[in-house]
Amino acid sequence: MHAKAKEAAKHEANPVKRFYQNGKRGWRPAINAMCATCVGCTAQLQGKGYQDYIPPGFRDEIRHCGVLGCPIHHLRPYQDKAPANGKTGEHSECESEPPQTKT
Repeated sequence: MHAKAKEAAKHEANPVKRFYQNGKRGWRPAINAMCATCVGCTAQLQGKGYQDYIPPGFRDEIRHCGVLGCPIHHLRPYQDKAPANGKTGEHSECESEPPQTKT
């Protein structure tokens, strides 16, 4: 990837678009892009570039996500920093138990 493209990807506001433009595809960019996709961010390849949509306030939607059954809920971006006791945010009393399903 060219230096200009890397710099553009670094400052891109849309996590989905940043994921596809960036050469690195580690777990953090993937989680950021997945959470952004879940709240409505898009990045679709159109010709030589991406056409994207970023809903207003998407970071707050991710920060206050109420989908506790999501496997990556505790890894979502834009959370408040963890307190010294190691628990995170408003759902610190929740364990990572999946929701019960009827069989």
